[in-house]
Amino acid sequence: SSGINAEYGGYREEGMALYGSLTCSGDGSLVYLDRPDDVHYVVEIKCPASKVIPEIPPKYYVGQMLIQSLCYSQFLPEGDLPEIIFVVWTPTFTRVWAYKPDSMLVDQLVTVLGKLQKGDFKMSSRQAPKPVISLRADLQTAAKTFRLIGDFPSCTMCVRPPEMPAADIIT
Repeated sequence: SSGINAEYGGYREEGMALYGSLTCSGDGSLVYLDRPDDVHYVVEIKCPASKVIPEIPPKYYVGQMLIQSLCYSQFLPEGDLPEIIFVVWTPTFTRVWAYKPDSMLVDQLVTVLGKLQKGDFKMSSRQAPKPVISLRADLQTAAKTFRLIGDFPSCTMCVRPPEMPAADIIT
């Protein structure tokens, strides 16, 4: 569904996007009205079963979101990496972070994924290849640089009455 406001732009759900051999399917994006085809912010939403919101995003989500940013970068005029908005929802409160992807980290991620896909690494049941270990550490470092936008009360039932325009809902 689309929450794109005729005056300001807004949120839209995204389908699958491809970038070379990488495939991603982000939860959505934020777009501006005057450039509705340009994805300016990739949105990823998590609803953890544990109901615990971490202080920083887990590194495995960082890698996923970097791939999504890369996939959607092809829709921007300059091929810039869209900023990431990461939302973690629980019934009590919602935490929101923002992150501007580092292109060198994205290149590192794509290189390691490509080599894993081709079988270029000698895999061991004891230890991951050094480039994979290095990538994990760099993703953890990147997670620490996400900007906390804030914690907000969660909406547990967000139903819009038919007579209320979607743009008028604040939850």
